[in-house]
Amino acid sequence: MIQVTRYEHPEFTSNTYLIQIDDHEDAWLIDAGFVDEVLQIPGIKVQGVFLTHDHYDHIYGLNNLIIRFPEITIYGSKYTLDCIKDARKNLSFYRQMPVEVLHLNVHVLQDGDLIFLHHTEQILCMETPGHNPGCMSYIIDKLLFTGDSFIPGHPVITKLKGGNKELNAISLKKIEGLIVQGMHIYPGHKEIYSNPELHQLKPLE
Repeated sequence: MIQVTRYEHPEFTSNTYLIQIDDHEDAWLIDAGFVDEVLQIPGIKVQGVFLTHDHYDHIYGLNNLIIRFPEITIYGSKYTLDCIKDARKNLSFYRQMPVEVLHLNVHVLQDGDLIFLHHTEQILCMETPGHNPGCMSYIIDKLLFTGDSFIPGHPVITKLKGGNKELNAISLKKIEGLIVQGMHIYPGHKEIYSNPELHQLKPLE
């Protein structure tokens, strides 16, 4: 059984998702914008974090996570794993709260990669650029984690550096093709959505 817990950053409103399987102590994260409560869970062993993209509000807690779990694997696109090292690229510099993550144990993801979680469940990794060149979305069974590539009922922001309206339109079509009956959507901001209507896919901003 997959259990997902959402943690929202009190200032940035970005979501961090904790994934646990069958009450096992091993766990994984989707993004790491807010990890304070995760670090306080007794006995938990975070094995990896899957980044949806590099913006500071989704990586803010990475260094604290690495201090607690030095063997943790950071998964993401090549673009994302490059930008988390540079405060200007991940935009944290401009918030006067620079975040630079230097970690050797990283795993570059390609579109269509499958990664096993605890030898039972697989996570499907998909490139969904548009909001950001390095955006990735993830599927575990009928759980779809979209980061800022798709927030039901809200337009995708493409005005930030690296945003691309044309790529965003392609990514939304791709995401639309993944939505099936009974699916739960876990976006980078806002609440979790169940069975979203396809008309909620907003093209671009």
